Amino acid sequence: MAQDNAQHEMIHYVIIFLGFTNFTSGFYLGIRLFDAGWGLNQLFKVDEKHKIKNWRCNKNLYEMTKKHTGRILFESKEEKNN
Repeated sequence: MAQDNAQHEMIHYVIIFLGFTNFTSGFYLGIRLFDAGWGLNQLFKVDEKHKIKNWRCNKNLYEMTKKHTGRILFESKEEKNN
């Protein structure tokens, strides 16, 4: 009976541990998603100065987004001049 009780206790702690790690990883993922959302918000800012600065920094992300959405979300000055 004592061994049964100990095993039950261990399972109980494992469940608590899994719940806790799931919560923390979920919390971490939430932070990362928020961070990514904030980064995209910075990338697609309407402000012209930020737009051009971010265009230079994030050309790959721009290309990736253009490919996935099938439309240009913002233009560079070079494209406007052509």
